[in-house]
Amino acid sequence: MTKEAVRCNICENETRNHIDILNGYICEKCERNIVDLSCNDKKYEGYNILLKDLWKNFLISYEEGH
Repeated sequence: MTKEAVRCNICENETRNHIDILNGYICEKCERNIVDLSCNDKKYEGYNILLKDLWKNFLISYEEGH
């Protein structure tokens, strides 16, 4: 079964190779970048902010559903 094309919540590129997380999507490339990232890397804070946004949007949609 082929996954549908979705927009990555991190890089905003369309992809079929992704993980579904917190009602959002992370493409394979961004997932690899996050996993390999050191907390001392300059990009760490940017990824941290984007992942917090995923959590925030998930919590908002969860609260609206209850």
